[in-house]
Amino acid sequence: KTDIQLQPCPECPSIHRRFIGPDLRELGIFNYNNSILVTHELLDEYTIAFTVSETPFTAFVHMVNHRYRTTGGSFMGEDLFRSVWFAYVVHQAFTDDMHCPHAGCGDYPDTVIFDGITLAFGRKHISGSLNPPTTSSSTSIIR
Repeated sequence: KTDIQLQPCPECPSIHRRFIGPDLRELGIFNYNNSILVTHELLDEYTIAFTVSETPFTAFVHMVNHRYRTTGGSFMGEDLFRSVWFAYVVHQAFTDDMHCPHAGCGDYPDTVIFDGITLAFGRKHISGSLNPPTTSSSTSIIR
C-alpha cells in the first residue's frame, strides 16, 4: 500500500472531479487509475505467458493469487487484471512482430499462420486497428 500525489485535471469539467496521477513508467510501474498500480514486470510476465503458452487470464490470475497467498497477501480479481492488462498493452510498441529468423522470409512473410487461441479477444476490446487475420479486404489475394 502506498500514497501517490494527484492533481485536478485542468481539461475535465469540474463536476466530474477527475484527477491526474504520476506517470510511473520510469519506475517500472503502470498507473491504471490512480488507485491500481501494477509493475511492468508482472504485466510483461503475463504477455510472455500468453504468447508462449496461450495462458488464459483465469489461469494466470489463479497462479499469481496463489503466490500472494503464500505470503499472506491477495491479488486482484480476473476482471480487473484483464482490464489493467489491456490498458497496459495498448501502450506497448510491438515492433518486428512479423520478423522471420529464417533466410528468405524477411520482415513481412507472404504467409503467416496465426494461432487461433492467441488471437482470441473479447468483443469489447475490438478497436479500429484490431482485426482477426481472416478479415478480407479489397487488397486480399484471391486463391
